[in-house]
Amino acid sequence: MILKFFKLIFLLISTSIYSQTGLNFKITEYGVLNYAADSKSQASEIVLKDKPKMDKISEVLIFKNFIPFEQKFSIDPLKKNTVTGLAGVRIEFPENSFNSETNIELLLTEYIDEIDFISSGHGQIFYNKYGSEQLMLSGGMFKIKFQKDGKEISLEKGKYIEIQFPDYFPKENFGLFYFEDGVWNLKSSLSKSEKSLISESASFEKKSIIGVRLAKVDKSGLWNFASTEVTNNSISVKKDSPNFIAILIPRNGRGFVLKEIKEISFSLPAYKNSSLDLLLVKDDSYVVQTFQSADKTFNDKNPEGNNNTRQEIIINGDWKKLSNTDLKDKQLLRQKLGFPVYSAYISYKKQ
Repeated sequence: MILKFFKLIFLLISTSIYSQTGLNFKITEYGVLNYAADSKSQASEIVLKDKPKMDKISEVLIFKNFIPFEQKFSIDPLKKNTVTGLAGVRIEFPENSFNSETNIELLLTEYIDEIDFISSGHGQIFYNKYGSEQLMLSGGMFKIKFQKDGKEISLEKGKYIEIQFPDYFPKENFGLFYFEDGVWNLKSSLSKSEKSLISESASFEKKSIIGVRLAKVDKSGLWNFASTEVTNNSISVKKDSPNFIAILIPRNGRGFVLKEIKEISFSLPAYKNSSLDLLLVKDDSYVVQTFQSADKTFNDKNPEGNNNTRQEIIINGDWKKLSNTDLKDKQLLRQKLGFPVYSAYISYKKQ
């Protein structure tokens, strides 16, 4: 009798879990879309109470002329539509995407390089369910919005649009994150990279050839292909004069850590075992230092020692002043700061 009782309890629990899984997850050819986090962060509201919001980062004045802008496209809701942004993000709409017979306006913003990311106004830190900060390494971001007669609308229920994003940093473990209520939420544990179908030996204006990263999304907002680092490194820096903004930028992906500095000595969380640019900005002057970060993990809750220490970085060189021309020409500014150039021929998914 007791055995039958426990079997019944086990059956009820299993059925409940299975049913909840069916409600919270949708299987697509590009991975598992996790809707358990819909309208909520992965962390609880209590855990997030004292955490900095990722839409409250400081403005970097030298990048103010390069804030990514919205591009407008007209969509016929009754037909299949394909639009391509200036930076190469391609969006495909199925037939009857919206509950409308008249044209819909799509607003698209593309975030491709370091300057796009830093000037986006959105930080790249993810809070897990325990409230731990995890640095995000991204394959790129895009923001979409749908309007009709000046009012925001949504896709028809059950409809998805397909995103093809230029895959400058192909990685297998990029998930899909959605920005909501000031924090990043993990929406899909997987995404798919479509490799170039063109031979790499081919030449297109002497540009490299890259494929695209694919995603299917069903709502407007800011989306981010990214992976997270569960454990972080940390750097310790000294500069002879205070009052500037410090920005740490990885070279093997898109992302950054930004902090306003008031003191001569400061520390920043860092991406592990990665080539990094440390950019210090004061008004229209800058210092940039490139270095290789250590593979050690630093935990600020434990005492510093041989196995728990910050990597010390020495800043070489004085402040360099940027000209008005530098501050108006993005490519010229990138060259001055020593950022790599993103230039490629994009090979899209074959229809």
